[in-house]
Amino acid sequence: MRRSASGATQFEPLIDDYFVAVCPFGHPLLEQQEVSWQDLLRSPIIAGSRP
Repeated sequence: MRRSASGATQFEPLIDDYFVAVCPFGHPLLEQQEVSWQDLLRSPIIAGSRP
């Protein structure tokens, strides 16, 4: 369990999940080892969900 910066709350992850970004060949994001949410927000996003 992790405490917040203020110490007023605690955080305990219930599951591990991940986000997958699919980019076409030659897309600038493919040159990066890691992609931040800010990087993703600079590109159009088509989102879906699992049933």
